[in-house]
Amino acid sequence: MFLDFAPSLESKPYGDLCIERLSRDIPKGVLKSILQDNGAEHAGHARIDRTLGISSFFCHPQCASERGTVENRNKALRRFLPKGENLDGIPNDYLEWV
Repeated sequence: MFLDFAPSLESKPYGDLCIERLSRDIPKGVLKSILQDNGAEHAGHARIDRTLGISSFFCHPQCASERGTVENRNKALRRFLPKGENLDGIPNDYLEWV
């Protein structure tokens, strides 16, 4: 959701961006876990987990049904928060509701 515009899909820059955006945009203690696909950009997940104090989970390889569930949840969020929308101007109570 927050990393749709990553400048690089290499593990280190992607991880740096993930840490920066998630720690900036989500209040500490709210984020408990993230679900990631098996792309090479997620190879640094342990560093992200340690830095943010969260757990990463991955879809099983060759299990398209899990990836569909992730995409379905993203689609549901997009009904309320269009892709690319600046979240700074949206009230926190609305974001919590979504």
